[in-house]
Amino acid sequence: MTTITVTAMATIIDAGPQAAPGPSMLNLARALQFGDSTLPTGAFTFSHGLESAIERRVVTDAATLKAFVRTALEQASGSDVIALQEAYDAALERDLDRVALIDRYLFNRKLNEEPRLMTIRTGKKLVEMAAKAVGGEMIGEWLGRIVASGTPGCYPVSLAVIFVATGLSLQDCVVVHQYGVAMAILSAALRLMKVDHFETQRILFELNREIGNDFVCSSKKKLTDIAGYAPTIDVLAAVHVRAHVRLFMS
Repeated sequence: MTTITVTAMATIIDAGPQAAPGPSMLNLARALQFGDSTLPTGAFTFSHGLESAIERRVVTDAATLKAFVRTALEQASGSDVIALQEAYDAALERDLDRVALIDRYLFNRKLNEEPRLMTIRTGKKLVEMAAKAVGGEMIGEWLGRIVASGTPGCYPVSLAVIFVATGLSLQDCVVVHQYGVAMAILSAALRLMKVDHFETQRILFELNREIGNDFVCSSKKKLTDIAGYAPTIDVLAAVHVRAHVRLFMS
C-alpha cells in the first residue's frame, strides 16, 4: 500500500483550488461528446464508400485501408471543412440566412445520391439530438428550417451551428468532424474486412496528426474553392447504389 506523508497530503490539499475545473475542461468534455462514435446520428449505417472499395478490391489490407481513409479526410478538408468554417463564422454573426446559403452550396456539390443522403440524414439527427440535449434559440431555429425543408441541413454545417451555440471553438469543430470521418470508415472496416481493433486504432492515431495541417489548408480557402473532385470515390458510390447485397447505406 502506498503511504502518503502528512507533508505530501498538505501539498495535495493546498493545490486543490489551483486544480479546480475550468471552462477549458468543460469545453473539452462537450467536444468529446459530439465526437463520440455512439452519438445517435445514424452515422454507423454509412461506410463512406468503403463497402464498394472492398468489394472492388480497392481496399484489401491495413495499408490500403489507411490510404483510403486519408483520401476521405483530404476530400473532406477540401469541401466539408471549408463549408464548416464559413458556416461557423456566419453563425457567430447570428446570420442563419447566410448559413443556409452555405448549406445549399455544399449540398449542391455532393455529386452522388448516397453522399447527399448521408450528409442530410446525419445532419438532421445531429440537430434533433442537440435541440433536446442542449436547446437554445439558434439550434431550435436551425432545426425548424431543416424540418420545413428550408435548408438541407448538411452535417458539417449543422455541426458548426451547434458548436457556435454551445460556445465551442472552430478548431474543436474541425477536429470532431475529421475524427468522425475517419472513425466512421474504420468502424465499418471492422465489419467488412480482416482487420482488428488494434490495427484500426493505430491507423487512427497516425492519421490524427494530419488534422492540424488539413485545418490550416482549408482555412486559407473560400466557399467558392470547394472542390468535390474524387473520381474513384464517386465511381464507388455509383457502384454501391446498384449493388444487390449491401450492409451499409453508402
